[in-house]
Amino acid sequence: MGFCHLTDIGRQDSIVGARKTWKLGRRVRQRDSVAADTFAALPERDLVRQMRIASQIVMLVVLGLVLLLASWYGGEGVPGEARGRLRPIDGDSFRLGGHEVRLVGIDAPEGRQECDRAGRSWACGREAEAALRRLAAGREVICRVEERDRYDRLLAVCEAGGVELNRRMVEDGWAVAHGRYEREEQVAAAARRGLWSGRFERPRAWRDRHEENR
Repeated sequence: MGFCHLTDIGRQDSIVGARKTWKLGRRVRQRDSVAADTFAALPERDLVRQMRIASQIVMLVVLGLVLLLASWYGGEGVPGEARGRLRPIDGDSFRLGGHEVRLVGIDAPEGRQECDRAGRSWACGREAEAALRRLAAGREVICRVEERDRYDRLLAVCEAGGVELNRRMVEDGWAVAHGRYEREEQVAAAARRGLWSGRFERPRAWRDRHEENR
């Protein structure tokens, strides 16, 4: 009986030891599994981070291209000021340095345009150009540029010798108001100055009619 009892105790100890060994092995396997999952997840997180960095780089490149295209569109951009000696094209536009400038807010006859005075035709377009040339009179012209038009011309308010060319051309009757200077046009018309000394077709209507006839 004593020997059998000892044998049973030994078997129970073996069973308990086996269970402990199995549980310990299970814990080790679970720990190894968690570690494996952790290491497996690291490359995925790195990939996500790299994709985010790549998308940010792409966005910066696209933004740079947009800014570059914006700087190319409309020529050299819009300078805040242009100055120099003018070379008239007609009564409201001229070349100034490397730019073509259009006096904003006014509209003068085209160079080929003719008007009527006392039943006789006269070259009012060339007279308007001559009036602009006299106002500048070889002085430096300073233009405050507002924007570019669809023809890539600088739209500006310009002065020479302290005289604003836009306003003065309308006051003297060599241009009509075009969004500004309406009061100056009324004064010129009442005094029958320049174009108002006879009959004339407003420059915009003249251009439209001649475009249709081309």
